[in-house]
Amino acid sequence: MSGIRPWFSAGAAPQRGGELSVEAWLLTASPYPGTGRHEREDGDVTFLRCGGLFSAVRMPRDLVHAAAETSVPDEVDWFPLTALDGGPVFASRRLGFYYALVSADVPSYWTSPGAQCVKADTTLALPPVWQTDYVNGESYWPVPPPGVGALCLPSLVARPTVYGLAQATKRGATRVGG
Repeated sequence: MSGIRPWFSAGAAPQRGGELSVEAWLLTASPYPGTGRHEREDGDVTFLRCGGLFSAVRMPRDLVHAAAETSVPDEVDWFPLTALDGGPVFASRRLGFYYALVSADVPSYWTSPGAQCVKADTTLALPPVWQTDYVNGESYWPVPPPGVGALCLPSLVARPTVYGLAQATKRGATRVGG
C-alpha cells in the first residue's frame, strides 16, 4: 500500500467473539423467518432485507481497488478496515462488489458518485460473520461487524468512493464497476 490516506482513522480492529449475537441481530432482517439460521449453519449466504436494521453502500470492486491503490487481496481487505474505521464490510467475489453496512436512512440522502446505496426492501446475500477469508467461498467479510448494531458512517464511506473514482479517472479508466 502506498501510504496512509487522510481519511484513515487509527484503525480499530473489529473485536472477535460475540459472533452469535451479531449473527442473531443480522438474522432479524431475514425476509424468510426461520430459514436464516439453517442457511448459516451450512456456511452459505443468508438473504437479508435492507431498510429495517441497515442498508448498504454497494461499491464496485474496481472502485475499491482504485481507492486502495492495489488489487492484492490482503491489502484490499485491509483498506476498508482502516478507511471505514472498522465498520462492517462484506464482499461478493462473484458479483464484484464490496458492501458497507450503513444505517437504514442513508438511501434517502446518499449522493456520493461511484457507489450506490441500496434501497429499502432490497435483499442482499450476506455471508456468515465468521467467514472472513476471501479464499473460502464467494462472499466473505473483509471487516465483520464488530458488535450488534455496528454500522459504517456514511461520511467515511463517501470519502474512499470519491477518491477511488478520482484515482480510476486519473489512470484513464472509462468506467468503474458494475
